[in-house]
Amino acid sequence: LKALQDAYAEEPFVHVTDHTFYRGLAAAVLRSTARGADARRFSRALRQSMRLLREWAREGPDFVHMLTFLEAEKALLKGRASQADALFLQAATTALKQGFIHHAALAHERRAQSLSNQRRDLDAATAIGHAIGLYRQWGALAKCAQLDS
Repeated sequence: LKALQDAYAEEPFVHVTDHTFYRGLAAAVLRSTARGADARRFSRALRQSMRLLREWAREGPDFVHMLTFLEAEKALLKGRASQADALFLQAATTALKQGFIHHAALAHERRAQSLSNQRRDLDAATAIGHAIGLYRQWGALAKCAQLDS
């Protein structure tokens, strides 16, 4: 991790930030059902991803939404659903402003899943509708079909 931080401390390449973001997201999702050593490993991966994105977000606005998204996932893991809801919305809004339509769609999709888990079906349907609209705008028609079903 230290070598990666040093190598990209100044100006990270897009593929590195994307990898860091998706690694953190995957770790958060896997952490939600993991136990023992696996849970600790996924928590560590989430923390590492958040640490890197926090550093990069200080340098440029393109990375802020990624950090906010992972903060939403962390809030979910801690059982703070209303905080997660607000953070997912913030991440989606910021992602759209920066031109990351696919990240905004994903934030709405994850928010919808969280709302559904809380049995807030009307809010979940609205969130999934936003996700579908953004995925459609991005050109991910197969994803739209998957979410429609």
